[in-house]
Amino acid sequence: MDFQTTSGAFDTVHNGGFYDAFVTKLNPAGSALVYSTYLGGTGFDQATGIAVDAAGNAYVTGFTDSMDFQTTSGAFDTTYNGDPFDAFVTKLNPTGSALVYSTYLGGELSDQGNGISVDAAGNAYVTGLTTSRDFPTTQGAFDTTYNGGPFDAFVTKLNPTGSALVYSTYLGGSSDDQGTDIFVDAEGNAYVTGFTQSPDFPTTSGAFDTTFNGGSDAFVTKLNSTGSAPLLYSTYLGGNTGEQAFAIAVDAAGNAYVTGFTISEDYPTTSGAFDTSYNGFSDAFVAKISTVPSTTPMPIANVSPTSINFGNQPVNTSSSSQTVTVTNTGTADLIINNVMIAGENPTDFQVVSNMCTIVNPGNSCTIQVTFNPTTPGTRSATLNIFDNVSDSPQQVLLNGNGLPSADLMITKNAFVVPAGRNRKQITYTITVLNMGPNTASNVVVTDRLQSNTDFVSATTSQGTFTAPRRGRSGTVTFTLGNISAGSSANMTIVVTAKANAFVTNTATVSSSTFDPGPHPNSASVIIDSTAGNLNDTGSDESSGDHH
Repeated sequence: MDFQTTSGAFDTVHNGGFYDAFVTKLNPAGSALVYSTYLGGTGFDQATGIAVDAAGNAYVTGFTDSMDFQTTSGAFDTTYNGDPFDAFVTKLNPTGSALVYSTYLGGELSDQGNGISVDAAGNAYVTGLTTSRDFPTTQGAFDTTYNGGPFDAFVTKLNPTGSALVYSTYLGGSSDDQGTDIFVDAEGNAYVTGFTQSPDFPTTSGAFDTTFNGGSDAFVTKLNSTGSAPLLYSTYLGGNTGEQAFAIAVDAAGNAYVTGFTISEDYPTTSGAFDTSYNGFSDAFVAKISTVPSTTPMPIANVSPTSINFGNQPVNTSSSSQTVTVTNTGTADLIINNVMIAGENPTDFQVVSNMCTIVNPGNSCTIQVTFNPTTPGTRSATLNIFDNVSDSPQQVLLNGNGLPSADLMITKNAFVVPAGRNRKQITYTITVLNMGPNTASNVVVTDRLQSNTDFVSATTSQGTFTAPRRGRSGTVTFTLGNISAGSSANMTIVVTAKANAFVTNTATVSSSTFDPGPHPNSASVIIDSTAGNLNDTGSDESSGDHH
């Protein structure tokens, strides 16, 4: 509560809550405060980055959960978006006595500003992290869709008055991505650094390192002045254990200087550098990245889609094929050396067609993949496309869900005996056998009695049944429950009919478990006008009707 503020500063009283941000300017000798002010509301407020323009205005970013954080009329967003933090961007005048503008920046979930830079025109460039699917992006920006994982990095450019976004984009892959610092050059290109756990973080052909190294990699990305595609360059930076970058600067020639820490013994170092050996536990690093482009012709492999979800598919039943397209957007031939499926359940997915061998620049080829689950449940694998590109293999994630299946076979017979008074009695015997491979659930047998027959009785070896009243016609329904693979259920229905009646009867079996066949799901018998003459039992496959 007694943080040193200066008379006439914007805010000299702590605003409450756990933290307030502060902004302090010291004189050139560091012997006195030029100004010092609190910045915040009644909640949690933390500043994480600051930049200063030629006129001495200070641009501050950070994050807040204060619903009453100090904003200014006409700023881009003056309303707290919630859960639990919004980023903020605040511009103080050269004396620290007033806000030039102050705005929230975020969506419905959590957003945090980490780094800020300002160009000669007074545009502010901010990077940080967001979990918001509705983080404010702009049309035509590099990436306007949240990529998944705990966080995406973001890069946002605000106009000089803080009233509108010039551009705003996500930056990241399918895992954790955080922007930590940003630098803008004289041409308005933004250089962003941070760290990522995404194996599909966007990189560019010819960049220093286009392959994720493991753990957490630092990244360095250069966006053009409009914040649109394509990226001018984007590269991973790291070894196989873990890195995080926290600060970036750029010289007049466009070389980027990055610092952070590494715990990787194989962090990339250069011959003759100050220290090329890992010193233990956690080392700081300093890297200079050149902007000299490669002039060597090289292939570039673009694969679409990068993931395929086959959805639900019955066990031991092949899906329709899905197409993977490989396009060479480079300047040299793309050579596909091998295509193979690996991962958790590689035998459940099959390459059924591979048209990819040598792909000339500008051309494409296709690979067809199917899904045939061997067991029920979630199944996954990776399609690996091995080629002559530095980030080989190209990968497509494959997913699907195996559904249990049970091949039910129904057979039916009829036995006819005289019943007296010019009538006959017919006993239908019905058997349902589960040929497997899985348990059939909620098995039901339906038998609609012909109108010229009268119901007498029914039995079942399991489950229950409903039937018409004795002496009436109608439908007999057997509710059998579950039948395990290799097991069967037996039923009988007894009816009477006139001795000279021509009788046809069909029983049908169904289940909530997928039935791939080939065995019949219905069986019929035909009894002609000569009592006791059974024409067709319907017990073999040829006489059954599969549904």
